[in-house]
Amino acid sequence: MKIVYLKVAVYTLLLALSANVLWLLELANTGSSDDGEWISQLHYSVFVIALLAVMAYVLPFRWLHRIPWMPVGQAILEIYPATLVAFFLSKTILFSIYTRLYGYLNGNLLLALLVLVVLLISFSIHFVTKKNLRPVRWGHVFFVATGIISTVPFSILTARFLPEFSGGSTFVDAVRMGYPYGWIVLMMGLLGTRTALWEPASEEPETQDHILDDLPEED
Repeated sequence: MKIVYLKVAVYTLLLALSANVLWLLELANTGSSDDGEWISQLHYSVFVIALLAVMAYVLPFRWLHRIPWMPVGQAILEIYPATLVAFFLSKTILFSIYTRLYGYLNGNLLLALLVLVVLLISFSIHFVTKKNLRPVRWGHVFFVATGIISTVPFSILTARFLPEFSGGSTFVDAVRMGYPYGWIVLMMGLLGTRTALWEPASEEPETQDHILDDLPEED
């Protein structure tokens, strides 16, 4: 069993590093890393990075519980589009906050919309997990949402600990270096592994009648 845990850990780390490297390679290829043009550009690496994040979440269920490939593949196909939608919505909101192009909205409302996007993708992951992978309780939604949001402070901390690479310590500097992409893949792997290790949610709560049925009958 320890070998399986090691396999999952190594696999998750490799996917996270791959996500970060893919982002940096595309940024270096476009030559826009030194100016601000990259912020508004479409980056094709995010389509692969989103798939890596979904795989990091789903595949631990296969390795830890031998779940058949059919529901595993179905879970990947269902979570992947929702992940892309959540990414582009989040990017649009963050870009509006960064450029202060609010229009009829304000910064606080945009942050509220960003939280709503995180909750929506968390609910999507929850329902797909419950349907295809493992029974989970409602608390799983907020567990996933907390993990996704935590990538922001982790990315900023990484930029502050590596200022010579990041060129700054803001979230924008962290995004330019691809830290959030590495962290989101790593976090999704941790979320998937922890969810796979949870005890399944009981479909039918134990009632008093069930408890009485277990008592020995009197002669």
